[in-house]
Amino acid sequence: MELFKFAWFPDFNKSIEELKSLAMDENWDNSKHPTGKHPILINYIHHTFCKIKIENKIENEGEFCCFNTGLVTENQEEIYGYL
Repeated sequence: MELFKFAWFPDFNKSIEELKSLAMDENWDNSKHPTGKHPILINYIHHTFCKIKIENKIENEGEFCCFNTGLVTENQEEIYGYL
């Protein structure tokens, strides 16, 4: 997956849980695969990252970067991924 080629995550599942807690309340689980690991959110982040990478919309600053996840908080504040 492109995101994992681009960045290293010490605990990706923890990062997904943190993102879920920041974002507006959504059902991120699939009824066919009720794993509790939020497969819809994981798929969304991977596809969003690939799209913005192709569009060259990742802001790089040395060894760190950020990108707009396309998600918002309950107060409609944009959520950015920081890698």
